[in-house]
Order: sequence, then C-alpha cells, then structure tokens
Amino acid sequence: MPRSSYYGSLEKTTSKRELKNQELTQEIQWILKLEAKRFIKSAILLKYSLTKYCELEASGKVIKNLFDSQKKINEILYCIQNDLKEFVAKHKNNPRMKYQLEDYKNIITIIGKGKYLADNLVFEKVSFDWDKVSFEVDLWLSETKIKDKLQPEQSTLILDQGIPPEPFAKIGFGKVLVDHDSKDFVGLQLADMLVLITGSFISKLISAIRYDKSELDKPKHLDKEWFDLEEHQFNLILKMTQFFF
Repeated sequence: MPRSSYYGSLEKTTSKRELKNQELTQEIQWILKLEAKRFIKSAILLKYSLTKYCELEASGKVIKNLFDSQKKINEILYCIQNDLKEFVAKHKNNPRMKYQLEDYKNIITIIGKGKYLADNLVFEKVSFDWDKVSFEVDLWLSETKIKDKLQPEQSTLILDQGIPPEPFAKIGFGKVLVDHDSKDFVGLQLADMLVLITGSFISKLISAIRYDKSELDKPKHLDKEWFDLEEHQFNLILKMTQFFF
C-alpha cells in the first residue's frame, strides 16, 4: 500500500477533535479579552486549566453545552462556573487536590468578573481545515524524500470520499485520485484499519491512566498487562512503528 493513502482516512480520527477545537474558538477570544483587560496574567495558563477541566472533570451538562451551537458563550461560562463550584465543594477536604482546587476557585472568580466580555460572542459554523493536514503531509514528504524512502512525484495519493483535492494538489504527488470509496481500494482499507487500531489504542490508553473521580487521592498507573505482550502483538507494534515513523 502506498503510505500516502493513509491520509485518505485521516478524517475519521481527526475531524471530531478539529471540530471540538474550532468550537472553542469563541471561548479563546473571550480569554484573550480577559488578558487584554488584565483580568488574568496569562491566556495560555487559563486555556490550559479550562482544557484540563473539560477533559477530566466537566459534567455531562457542560460537555453537552460546549457542543451546542445554539448556546451563547456567557451561558456556557455560567454552566462551567456552577459546575466548578460543585466540584470544589465536593472535594474541598482532599489535600491531594489543594492546588488544583485553588486553580478552579480562581477560574470561578475570573468567570464571575469577566463573563460580560462574552456577551457578543456566538458560535460560528465550523469546518474541517484540510490545509493543516496537507501542510503536515508536505513536511512528511520532504523528510521521506531526503531519506530517499519515497519519491512523491512517482506516487499516487488516494483521497477518501468527501476530501477536497485542492490542498493536496500543490505538494508534489504524481497523481491525486479523489472521491474514492475505501471498499474499492485495498490501500484505503488498510489505512482505515490502521486508523481504527491506533485510535482504539490511544483511547484505551487515556482511559487506563485517567484517575477515578471517587478516589482522587489514589495515584493511577498503567497495569503491567500493558507491557506483557505476546509475540504477534509485539510484531504488530513494530510494523506500525515502521509505517508511521
């Protein structure tokens, strides 16, 4: 399979993440406004804290509101503020979370003072940015060409259905095939399989190291089973490493 066909299936694992990042654009604008008004010292630190909260602590109601394009930003901030208050109250006696709770208390105060800055911000329609993907593909092609692993001008890029060819037409492939169904191309089928295996592995890895909210004072480590591989599993990891890197 031409390694370039892997990118024909990239949308399946990245579009949801891209959508989530783009739907947070207005929140980022709000954070930048806070920094401009000197309500906060660092936009980067606040964005990091909010992202960590959304990934690990946020309630289902907050997550639902984040993905609701009909919600105004100040409505979402109000929801986050109340959710954080409940979280802090619930875990206030946990010494292991002392600094995290202090950080969350600070966010509660920041939202209270700066919520009005989000009054005119609304969600905008989002789309997947394939130019970002083509840029990374271009970097990968440059590296493989230097190492003499692949000659792009002699290679064919097969794009899955719905992927626009324009971002990829200018980066040096000999031929770009568009709107192809993976069931008709073995290369795309293999790419789908690799994306599925990799995505499943990463998802399970994240779940394995995420701490239990009911036992926040208990450290979380990967079980030894993660490192106890059978020969065929080890060989698969080696082959996938060769493919990706």
